Amino acid sequence: MLRNFIIIFFIGMLGIWKAVPAGFLLKAPPIFVWLMTSSGASASVLLICLFGNWFKARYLKKTTRNVLKKRKRVKAILAKYGIIGLGVLGPIVMGPNFSLMTGLIVSDQHKKLMVWTIVGILFWSAVLTVLATLSVELLALFSIKHLFRR
Repeated sequence: MLRNFIIIFFIGMLGIWKAVPAGFLLKAPPIFVWLMTSSGASASVLLICLFGNWFKARYLKKTTRNVLKKRKRVKAILAKYGIIGLGVLGPIVMGPNFSLMTGLIVSDQHKKLMVWTIVGILFWSAVLTVLATLSVELLALFSIKHLFRR
């Protein structure tokens, strides 16, 4: 069981969209899926902030068309909703790591962005966990056999 939590934590470092389904595939309790997903994603955000200048230099070195397109999306979110909007919407729209790295490049409010990104991670991982839990419950309630009856 501890192994599953560690797996969910490390997958959470890659993104909340990956960790929540992985947690349910590993049959972990929903509260632990949320906790490990949030912890893993928050840990990666803290690491990115800690090594922000190194990530910024590496990111700017690898500017491709796709990265520039996403950078425009981040600038649009930042212009429309501000740091709070980027921090809360970034984790669900682009993933916490990418939105934070890009936010560090286009903004100078690093600490505020980090705090709001962690708030966004906590909120969206809870939403995804609740939706996954409800989906599993709904499938168990109606079971697949009922869907294919004639």
